[in-house]
Amino acid sequence: ADYTYTSRNAYMLANSDEGWGAIGNITITAEPVDNLSIMASYTKTESKEISGMPGSNAASAYNGLLEVNGPHMPWLQRSQYVVPDRAIAALSYKIPYLKDHMATTISLFYTGYSTNGYSYSYTNDMNGDGYATDLIYIPEAKGDIKFVSTADEDAFFKFMEQDKYLSSHKGEYAEAYAVRAPWVHQLDLRFVQDFKVKVGSTTNTLQVTLDFLNFGNLINSTWGVSKNMYDANNGQILKYEGKDDNSVPTFSMVKNDDGDYLSQSFSTYYNYNQCWFLQLGLRYTFN
Repeated sequence: ADYTYTSRNAYMLANSDEGWGAIGNITITAEPVDNLSIMASYTKTESKEISGMPGSNAASAYNGLLEVNGPHMPWLQRSQYVVPDRAIAALSYKIPYLKDHMATTISLFYTGYSTNGYSYSYTNDMNGDGYATDLIYIPEAKGDIKFVSTADEDAFFKFMEQDKYLSSHKGEYAEAYAVRAPWVHQLDLRFVQDFKVKVGSTTNTLQVTLDFLNFGNLINSTWGVSKNMYDANNGQILKYEGKDDNSVPTFSMVKNDDGDYLSQSFSTYYNYNQCWFLQLGLRYTFN
């Protein structure tokens, strides 16, 4: 008989007790005068995990892990989903007039946080495990690792000095998802106009709302807009070029599509979803 055999990788996933998470929050509320409400809140979160399951099946959950020693030897690292710091605040003032037949409320809402965590990795397979998901080693000084040229070395160290994470973790392996995007500061402005409507013996309320979502972006086009690592090749800044005659690994600095070395970590993410929006609402309340 003629038998045809096909083979596929087998993956076995198991739970781990090494991961952990912690969250702390402080919130302050106040009403210093009538009709004035103030709230401020800050939340600190940290979460460590072996795997955040970066994929839709067992295979992608395995080969999508960013590691130093490969996905078969994962270690505890920051969760890819955690938002370490978030601040929110709200200010609202209601102005009743015409013997409370009408009232205007002005509210301002603030949200500040870092949108995403990123990782610095090689563009190709550095450790020879078959997966291009290897975190880089961050050299302490020139000569610590070998580059294919002086220009590549100078470009990397110039990039490193402008990057907050790289410059503060010299001599270490980069950690997955530990490079935080710059904070986004968003403001929402709301106007609410209430009208008392007399219907027979009942007083109902007609309410008109006007919401300026991401109001800061209306004032300045750079406000309320996030940044990402798209122009920094999504964190893949070094390429492993093999070994020299003495088995010393060599590297090159990645260039952009224009042929220039990568020079900055984060760039503005232009998308219509980050523009300001105007929302008009109408509500009638039966009492």
